[in-house]
Parts: sequence; C-alpha cells; structure tokens
Amino acid sequence: MAADCSCGSYRPTDYRILQFFPNLVVVHFKAARNWFVLVQQYVPISFNRTQLRSWFFRAPFPPVDNGWVHRALRQLAAPWLPFIVPYYIRKITAEDNRVCEQLQKTASQVHGFPILSRYEERIAWFEEAYAAAMGEFDQPEPGAQQTKN
Repeated sequence: MAADCSCGSYRPTDYRILQFFPNLVVVHFKAARNWFVLVQQYVPISFNRTQLRSWFFRAPFPPVDNGWVHRALRQLAAPWLPFIVPYYIRKITAEDNRVCEQLQKTASQVHGFPILSRYEERIAWFEEAYAAAMGEFDQPEPGAQQTKN
C-alpha cells in the first residue's frame, strides 16, 4: 500500500483501518461498489467517558465497475447512499461501543502483559512505538493520591 501510494497508483481492494494516533482512526470501505473514507476521533470527556466524533466522505477512487448492470445498480443506489451509509456507520459503531464497554468490565482483572491474538499484536507494536515517540511517562490513576519525591 505504501509503495502504491508513493507511486500515485494506489487503489483500494480491501477494507482497511489506519490508526494514526490512539485517538485518530481512518477507515476505508466499500459500499454499493463505491469507496468511502471514515475519520473517527476519540475525544476524552472525563477519566471514564469518551466522545466519538466521525466524518465520512466518498473516496476519490473510481467506483468498481464490471459492466452495464453494475453501472445501472450504482445509479439506482446513488441517491440513497447519503442516507444508508451513515445509518450503517452508526449501527456498526454502536456495536463496537457495546463490545468495548463489555470488555472494560473485565479489563481491571488483567495484570501484566495481556495475551493478544496474532492480529492484535500490531496494536501492541503501535502502542509501544507511540509511547516511545511521545516519551513514555506514568500517569496516576484517577483519584489516586500523589506523593512528591
């Protein structure tokens, strides 16, 4: 993907999630043979609440076109996409939030390095690289007493 982007020849073929920072995610996905970009920003409101802001755009890539039937279907679907795509984005995001909320109930029981699946290892690598780039430091738990050394 990086090489194709450098050459200016990148064309999406799969659903992708690109996490730029822990609170900024860009997703590209296909709906009705058109590519879209979803930008998600997680904004901390308090120590235990986060607001999710999201924006979506039709990507500048040409639609997937396999003949006149697909062109006709795309033209029929085009007026409905501005209503259908946001509906499904909200639905999927709500499902993701429910899963994350359930995981948070048991997160405090994990001590030490969690066992990650093969694909989740890349998240751990990202977190390690981000911490190194930003200068890792310990933050106290909310409500914890701080002592001066």
